[in-house]
Amino acid sequence: MTVIQQQSGPERKVFSVKEASEELGLSESTVRRMISDNRLRVSRTCGESGRIVISRQALDEFLGDRPRMTSPL
Repeated sequence: MTVIQQQSGPERKVFSVKEASEELGLSESTVRRMISDNRLRVSRTCGESGRIVISRQALDEFLGDRPRMTSPL
């Protein structure tokens, strides 16, 4: 079993749904929908009934997969 420890500051490695929504600039309900649609990888702190946490890597992967906005010429 992997134990996940919260860290604070810029080196933070895991985020709650609320924190992830703030990082991504999206609503919590949008982040939850992305999780249920398997568009954002998550872990749980203690099995199926544990708290949902999102890793920095999962956020970075999601941001890398998003279509980029291009400015008109």
